[in-house]
Amino acid sequence: MRVEKLRYYFAKADDSPFLSRLVVVLLLPVVALLLCGVVEIFEYLHYPTADNVEAAIRQQLPSGTDKAVVVQFLHQYKFSFSDGSADEWAKSFSDFHKPRIEAKIGLIKSYIKGNTTVAEPFSLGGCWSEVTFFFDVDGKLIDSVVSEHCDSL
Repeated sequence: MRVEKLRYYFAKADDSPFLSRLVVVLLLPVVALLLCGVVEIFEYLHYPTADNVEAAIRQQLPSGTDKAVVVQFLHQYKFSFSDGSADEWAKSFSDFHKPRIEAKIGLIKSYIKGNTTVAEPFSLGGCWSEVTFFFDVDGKLIDSVVSEHCDSL
């Protein structure tokens, strides 16, 4: 029954320029929304998840890794990053107060903090993964902290 009604309306649309334009005008937003959904899915598949970033760090950057190797890792995963010395001001950052980091705080002499966009398909705002790498006086990796943040509209 419904198929017959659709055929009737589409047949009418062929007879009337107004109805055919109306059908096109009503279908264009639907097609546009579908295309936006496809783009969103492509972006979701393109970006890493915070869990993937953390797993890659555990696999590729064990403790004792040289700072230069960490920088290569950040470039490979398209992180924007900056580094600094672990002075008293820097040690006030929340990343320095994670329990496993506080236990090593006396060894930490420098850090690198990086950010990259991550996949979060149901967020209306943007999501990013933030990672902080901690190094000793010789520039060797001591530990890292990964966190995910999302903006909402």
